[in-house]
This record gives sequence, C-alpha cells and structure tokens, in this order.
Amino acid sequence: MTQDELLKIMTDYGRAWETQDPDLLCSLFTEDGTYQVTPFDAPHKGQAALRSYWERMPVADQRDIKFTLGVCNAVGSTGYAEWITNFFQVSGRCNVEIRGIIILEVEHGKISELRKFLERRISRP
Repeated sequence: MTQDELLKIMTDYGRAWETQDPDLLCSLFTEDGTYQVTPFDAPHKGQAALRSYWERMPVADQRDIKFTLGVCNAVGSTGYAEWITNFFQVSGRCNVEIRGIIILEVEHGKISELRKFLERRISRP
C-alpha cells in the first residue's frame, strides 16, 4: 500500500463517519473484513456485522460529527493513522471527543482488518 492509498482510505473512512454512510464504510472493507473498536472488544467480522455496528453507533447515536485525520504512515500492507473525532452523543446527551490510532491491514485496496486504540473525553453541554 502506498502513502496515497492509505490517505484515500482514511479520508473515505472519515467521510463515511461524518456522513453516517454505512454503504461507504462497507465499500472500504473486504467481504470478511474485521473492525475492532477497542483492543478489548471482539471484532465485528464481515459486511453484515460492519453495517449493523455502523447503523447502531454513528447513524443512530451520533450527531454533528467532525473527523480530523492526523499523521498517517504506510509500511507494506499495514497502515497507521492518527485521528480525532468530535460529535454529540444522543444517548448520553453529551459532547464526545475521541483521539485515536488506527492500525489497518489492506488487501487489494480494501481493508481486511482495522484495529482502533483510543481515548475518549466526555463533556456535558
């Protein structure tokens, strides 16, 4: 994977989050791709599981989403990306800022494995 390919994948990932678009998110992954939200969560595996998670979290529970991409680096088929996102969480009625690192594996231009490491800060409006 080249640096430009990683930047395109991560830019599209950020756009999928901001626009709450499960179709765009799923288009970034292989058919059996995995998405692990934290190191202690079981990964969501496959298109149906990815779509279900995305519809439950960003689509149903987040508003006013802003995704900012930081430093990215591609090494072979592995990508590393720093990111920040801010949103209003509907269920908790709070503002959330998340800063994280994504490590992803890419096969033939699609994400086969995505792992997030993150820290979250919550504030009440």
